[in-house]
Amino acid sequence: MDQNTPKEASTEASKERAGSTGPNAVRTALVVLGLCFTLAVLGRGLSESFTVFLKPISENFGWDRAQVVSIYSLTWLVSGLTAPLVGRLFDHSGPRIVYALGLFLLGAAFLIASHAQALWQFQLSIGICLGIGVAFIGNVPNSILLGRWFGPKLPTAMAVVYSAMGGGVLALLPASQLLIDHLGWRETYQVYALAALGLLVPLLLLPWRMFAAGSPHVTKKSDPDFVDGGWTLVSAMRHHAFWALFSTFFFTAVGMYSIAAQIVAYLIDAGFPP
Repeated sequence: MDQNTPKEASTEASKERAGSTGPNAVRTALVVLGLCFTLAVLGRGLSESFTVFLKPISENFGWDRAQVVSIYSLTWLVSGLTAPLVGRLFDHSGPRIVYALGLFLLGAAFLIASHAQALWQFQLSIGICLGIGVAFIGNVPNSILLGRWFGPKLPTAMAVVYSAMGGGVLALLPASQLLIDHLGWRETYQVYALAALGLLVPLLLLPWRMFAAGSPHVTKKSDPDFVDGGWTLVSAMRHHAFWALFSTFFFTAVGMYSIAAQIVAYLIDAGFPP
């Protein structure tokens, strides 16, 4: 190494090489998996918690269910439309910026919603801001990051992350109802805002350069003379398998989300305690 290289830089480089080789690579891969799991729990759990907020918000303002459900619909519409842009930002700015923006948008969304007085304010905060935030900490960045550590074992890693979505719903929806019962829905949104913004500091302090580098057994230095003759977006859209997968996700989402937002309110109206 050059004698002019600062000691701190050489130490950091040594740590990165040590973290991506041998047994350390396995530990780092598991840390990355745990991080993606945690973010998936937060993203899905906090976004789906709106189903618990639907009834108290509707009763507080005297709005009908269709008006309030539009907020939930907007969340997932914006999240889906944002997802293609997340990959580009991930490649350009790295995971630190993507995940930090996601948590910041989640915190801002809940903070604005806790003071909202009009429907458009909920649509802006819980609909648009939360939808973008969920996309920034969701499956797109998680799959890119995990792909650099797990390679051919990526399906197993993603299966673990997908299980976090169910875990987030299972944990955070009952927690939301308990908080609403004891604090109120505005105060509960403030708690979620503080939690999301409070996680920003430890998130920014993580060794993202090492996480983004990936395992040397999976990632390889790209050859500038290499020409990729494989799949492109246009060629994929001409294949029947693309549209089969598209249809599967599309119609599953239509069937699921058309009733998901109403289930909690319906059960309470049917006589079940919240």
